[in-house]
Amino acid sequence: MPLRLTLLEHILARLNLLPVPLFDTPLAPGISKVLVTACELGLFDALSTQPLSLEVLAQRLHCHPQGLQLLLKLLVSAGYLRQRRGCYANTRMAQRWLTSCSPVNVAPYIIHSPDIVAIWDHLPEVVRDYKQAIRMPYEDDANDPVIQAK
Repeated sequence: MPLRLTLLEHILARLNLLPVPLFDTPLAPGISKVLVTACELGLFDALSTQPLSLEVLAQRLHCHPQGLQLLLKLLVSAGYLRQRRGCYANTRMAQRWLTSCSPVNVAPYIIHSPDIVAIWDHLPEVVRDYKQAIRMPYEDDANDPVIQAK
């Protein structure tokens, strides 16, 4: 997880004195949405060759500068971008995993991750009833009826 803990926070987490579930529950879906949005916009590709200013990025990505600035700040705090002298750049992690010029680009999977994440919305129902709640998108037999969620 790209969330950066301070040394003290890391020690407190290891000693079970930091409420780590409070990081996992609200932050993970937020970071996920931030990543999906950045990949959909082509933000990491826009920064793949050189750092760019907010104004240049907003123009290239057809975004409102203030709205884009919020996304950029979130990506910096999550460890995907860095900011220096008014320009934003990909971190090594973002450059390797989230740009189309990389042979190991996972951005297309990130863009489609909400479809996969939606499967988890049915977990309480499956746990309670132990019945298939939705048809998995990759199931082979199209002749079986889909069991609808209640």
